[in-house]
Amino acid sequence: MPKVSIIIPVYNVEKYLTECIESVLEQTLSDWELILVNDGSPDGSEEICLNYARSDQRIKYISQKNQGVSIARNNGLKAASGKYIFFMDSDDTIDCNFLKSSYLVAEKEQADIVVIGAYFLKKPLSEIPALPVMASMIRCHFLRIHRDICFPAAIQPCEDGLFTHRLLALTNKLAANPDGVYNYRSHEEQNHIRINQSCTKVLEQIPQWFKILDDFYKKYNLYQTKSLHLARFIEHEPFGMRLISMPFTFNQKKELIKIIQTFMIQNVLPHLSKEEFELLDWKLRHLIKNYNPNLLICIHLLQLKVEKIIFFVLRRLINLFPIKNLRHRLREKYLR
Repeated sequence: MPKVSIIIPVYNVEKYLTECIESVLEQTLSDWELILVNDGSPDGSEEICLNYARSDQRIKYISQKNQGVSIARNNGLKAASGKYIFFMDSDDTIDCNFLKSSYLVAEKEQADIVVIGAYFLKKPLSEIPALPVMASMIRCHFLRIHRDICFPAAIQPCEDGLFTHRLLALTNKLAANPDGVYNYRSHEEQNHIRINQSCTKVLEQIPQWFKILDDFYKKYNLYQTKSLHLARFIEHEPFGMRLISMPFTFNQKKELIKIIQTFMIQNVLPHLSKEEFELLDWKLRHLIKNYNPNLLICIHLLQLKVEKIIFFVLRRLINLFPIKNLRHRLREKYLR
């Protein structure tokens, strides 16, 4: 059994794929398997995958017709045999000690989920509502006993948030690896960037998010004990990353506000104590109480402007440090 299975969905990434795979080959932990899942990519990605699979027996290749990143990850998971699972994006890279440092933490703490990267550890582990998959290493046995929890088909963005949120709700065996360095590549061709720019499509999907969450919380009888966890997810995803941050029209904002208000009032608030409710972002609390949502959005936009200025100043200051590794760690901690 390999120590770690790395699952990489592949679609139209021939410009970045070689660098991505090479970063896995350079890992200080050598006992791994790499599963490349070609999601019907029409470019030269398939040939790159096949060449690596022929040259290294640790590399598996799976081909499927184009069905999206969720199905690709789910199919990769079915083929995985490692003790731990790590999902990686095909246009990114990982530091050479990424797998080893995360694996050692997982084994030492006997964790179901290891949260990786200093940026994602700014909150206590118990307060993290969701994670991008590249910030988590997950015990394979934990996934096997919860086979019903998978990446939702035809959902993007938020497919990894819905996946990790549900897993986080089912365990307290969490551990932290602040030293894992994941090199995220941002470019205009990324699917989630294009989808985020399509407000209509995202708005149409959000009721499906709430249906997935409601079914899960009812199935596992978690509303009584995990409603704060759910409220924090709503605060982070549908409210913060979508309503506040995306360029919806006025009518679209009104529709999304109604969706969030209805779900919170009917499903979440009855199970939250007054003290738990006060832990939520004041903007979300006021929105639920029917305060003027447009005023709250304007205040948040002003806040984002201030944060952008601070971000710019920090970046300039960090770039002045002469030591490359120190610059990288500071960027990981403060700028991601």
